[in-house]
Amino acid sequence: MNGLTAQGDEVSDRPRVQSRANLRQFSTPVRVDEVAVAAMTLAEDLQAATRSLPESVELRRFRRELDQAATTFRETAARLEATAGKLVRMAANEGHACGVGWGVCPEHGLTLMNVGETVTCHVLGCGRENEGAVERCEHPVAYRVVDAAGPTLLTCSGHAVACRLYFDNPVITAAADSMELF
Repeated sequence: MNGLTAQGDEVSDRPRVQSRANLRQFSTPVRVDEVAVAAMTLAEDLQAATRSLPESVELRRFRRELDQAATTFRETAARLEATAGKLVRMAANEGHACGVGWGVCPEHGLTLMNVGETVTCHVLGCGRENEGAVERCEHPVAYRVVDAAGPTLLTCSGHAVACRLYFDNPVITAAADSMELF
């Protein structure tokens, strides 16, 4: 298979290491949170579609069905957000490692950061990929960082500070408090 190894439902050209397993574990709550956002967006779209229907006796039943579907998606989104929050807190409480990888862009300095398996420069317009090995952080997860330009990251304290310096208006919350709905 040309040096590729199958791991679950993904194929990777890198050997599996402990920090990568931690990253996969963290991607689950992030994906669950993204699905929750998609469900909420769908609920809002259904509500907008319902409002755009003309008022008529014939369409009243369909309006009710669309309203019920929107309510179901909102409730599902809330449950998914709560579950994702519990998963993040569990990872933080169990002392899982941060796993963020950083590197140096020859043009911009310490701006290379991993998002999944790709390590790229986060300076707007650069996007240069890392060519060398990247060390994964092994400090415990302490924060959840949300950046408008990329996915949610679960980081240690040091990388949360670095994200604050290098990201555009990141939202940083303590992992123990992440995604609380009440």
